Amino acid sequence: MKLLIMEEKQMQYNSIQPITEQNELPEPIIGVNKQESKFNVDLLPDFLKEYLKIVQKGCNASPKALVASWLPVISVQLGNNVYIVNNGNKIYPNLWVILIGPSSQSQKSTAANMAISTLNPYLRSLDNKSETDYNKLNPIIGRVTQTKLGSMLKENHSRLLFLNEFGNLLELAHSSGNKGMIQTLTDLYDRNEYNYNSMSNNIIPKDCALSFLSCCTDSSMQQYFKTNADQNSGFLQRALYCIISPSSEYTDITFKDNTACAEEIENYEKIFNLFRNIPGPFEIKLSESANTYATFYVKYRRNEIINKYGNNAWSYGVRIYTQAFLKISIIIFMMENIEALHKAMETGKWADFFKSAQINQEQVTQALLLCDYFFADVLKFINIIESGKLENEAKIIEKLYLCPDYKATHSELLRSTHLNANIFKKAITTLIQQNAITKIAEKSLGTYKTKKSYTLNPIAWDMYNLPYKPR
Repeated sequence: MKLLIMEEKQMQYNSIQPITEQNELPEPIIGVNKQESKFNVDLLPDFLKEYLKIVQKGCNASPKALVASWLPVISVQLGNNVYIVNNGNKIYPNLWVILIGPSSQSQKSTAANMAISTLNPYLRSLDNKSETDYNKLNPIIGRVTQTKLGSMLKENHSRLLFLNEFGNLLELAHSSGNKGMIQTLTDLYDRNEYNYNSMSNNIIPKDCALSFLSCCTDSSMQQYFKTNADQNSGFLQRALYCIISPSSEYTDITFKDNTACAEEIENYEKIFNLFRNIPGPFEIKLSESANTYATFYVKYRRNEIINKYGNNAWSYGVRIYTQAFLKISIIIFMMENIEALHKAMETGKWADFFKSAQINQEQVTQALLLCDYFFADVLKFINIIESGKLENEAKIIEKLYLCPDYKATHSELLRSTHLNANIFKKAITTLIQQNAITKIAEKSLGTYKTKKSYTLNPIAWDMYNLPYKPR
């Protein structure tokens, strides 16, 4: 199977030619088997490969978790200083990332804390500031109320909401004094405006670039997202998920001293200081070839995802491929133009640099590859939040999986699952809506009657944790 940007592993990005609608797009990396969608470090941008080389001296967290954690940390340094215009809206590079994996084994907190540690030199430099200045300049915020978050964004529009436990945010958002917080955050992601009104405050800071980084276990996710309201709020669809499975993705348990990379990590402050001092906001554009490639690739992915995985999966995918994609593209472009940015700072010719700033096709391709990896984990995430409550649906899927050609009649499934007819009907309806199964109406031989049958669709393998390769 072809990956997004290669026919062979050693293919160079600069060999990619601009694509037209008539060109055949390479196949995506997801949807076939887990081995082919495994996180491929060799295809990452050089700055991410360099980061992994450094931090893996001091920790055993999976490369995917380390990369996913670091992206929002870079984002908050860029803040609202740079943006891309899409459909008349400014897209800042802020990202929401949630790491999901078992306690201890997955080292998700290790990955997150390692990313945060790249900010340590800057945080230490704030120690001699007044309390007012410290609170304004410190980009990191933790557990915070709806009112307080609005006030902090008014002081500093570029913030990183960092929580070691995602459940803390959800619990806070459902408390009596913070009703509507999830919807307010959702609106903020889309409009870059934190519009919160209370009896005593009218807080509307604009041009906000709030990034988010948090961790959670599978079981916690199942517990927190039991209501359709939570799942359909739109908040979930705006986050990027990194699902960590230590048994299959990363098994290194060798002890490592995190001080082994401390000095090299602190060198990133030179880059981050540069980003913070950009006298923006400045617009960045896609080159013509990059725009053409991205346009047709996203169109291709939309059709592929809807056809194979259904509209629910695309409700996540559309955010990844139209919003997160542009945000990641900005990050890649900025990280790969450090020398030119230094020159712009030294000469004061910032406007000249950004006037000609264009994200090229190679950078767009790299961003799309990362988006493919993030979408691959969306299917796993959907399974996590649904599996805790869809027991009847899972029972039907299990029975259907054991049938020849993954196909069975309505009556066969009803008998084998031992479910009440009404419960069975409801579960079947849910499965059809998920696109996990397809209903087939077939004429019975020798009669005018039709019989109902069901067959498994590809998304069922990921959503219901079936053995991945069909028998």
